[in-house]
Amino acid sequence: MSTLNVEQRRKSSFVHQNPNLVENALLSLDEAAACLRMSRRTFYRKRPQLVASGLKQVRDQKRYKFPASSVRQFIDTAVKTGTLVRN
Repeated sequence: MSTLNVEQRRKSSFVHQNPNLVENALLSLDEAAACLRMSRRTFYRKRPQLVASGLKQVRDQKRYKFPASSVRQFIDTAVKTGTLVRN
């Protein structure tokens, strides 16, 4: 398993590598998981904790979508606090 710290995840994330990404774009669960460098399964399992820690989600019919601006803000907050989820 990769042992990237939060700063390395932020620098290598999809959202931060694409600064022209529309801020109100909605990312799929797979895209949001890739931004946080988590597997789909881990992201789905940790989703309630991530949402409780500030990640916003939108229900689009039967699927959850995540605003790109929320993912970016969540990563920035995680870098400042040094943790991905609030305990």
